[in-house]
Amino acid sequence: MPPSVVLRKATRFSCSTTGAPSSSLQCNLCVDRLEAGEEPACSFACPVGALYAGKLIDLAEIARGKVATRLAGATLFVTP
Repeated sequence: MPPSVVLRKATRFSCSTTGAPSSSLQCNLCVDRLEAGEEPACSFACPVGALYAGKLIDLAEIARGKVATRLAGATLFVTP
């Protein structure tokens, strides 16, 4: 089975491949999905929600929220 078929079956999305096993072309951030108003396939399908795509200001806000959540109630030791 060609690698592109394997990738399509594994991810539910069409992926371009070079033809060599376990390789793909450079990421194009799913331009076709972005133009349709959808997020890139990798961030949509990430099982642990670790991948985000969007405007830098929106991504910075997500990062600030994650840092605030993880530091809530933490004791910080600062050395002079």
